[in-house]
Amino acid sequence: METSREERIIKEMKEKCKKVEEKAVKQKQKWQFVINSKDKTRLLNTSIDVMNFGGTSGYKVATQFVIGVDNENKNFYVFSENNSDIIGYAIYKLPFDYIKGIGVADGDDHWLKITEHKPETIEKKIRKVESYIRRNKDREDAKDIRMFQEWQSESRK
Repeated sequence: METSREERIIKEMKEKCKKVEEKAVKQKQKWQFVINSKDKTRLLNTSIDVMNFGGTSGYKVATQFVIGVDNENKNFYVFSENNSDIIGYAIYKLPFDYIKGIGVADGDDHWLKITEHKPETIEKKIRKVESYIRRNKDREDAKDIRMFQEWQSESRK
């Protein structure tokens, strides 16, 4: 008996979804010690990626490169080159609680993933951050840059 096209598609989607869910669970297990710890410095120079179910392993919706960790105030400073045109700025704060969503799908089928980078990728991303700051620091609406630089100055004291 031949299954209908719709049944095959549903079966394939369920299989893909299961693979993505398994990857998400592995992410949560891998990073659980950081999620539960007070010191989140381990996440400096990683990316907190927003993933969507799709394809065989999901696809990236947004990348948030961690450029600062404020353990005292429980915030990450992240750089998102992808959506600065949409939201108007590229540097912003995320609360530590944000990463409690690692490996857990939300109602829109999004989930968070932490990506560790090779040293050359980290250098490239840092150069992008520095370039963004250099290009935009004198703009009147560069509140994101000023916020990050003020935190950097305070944290050095």
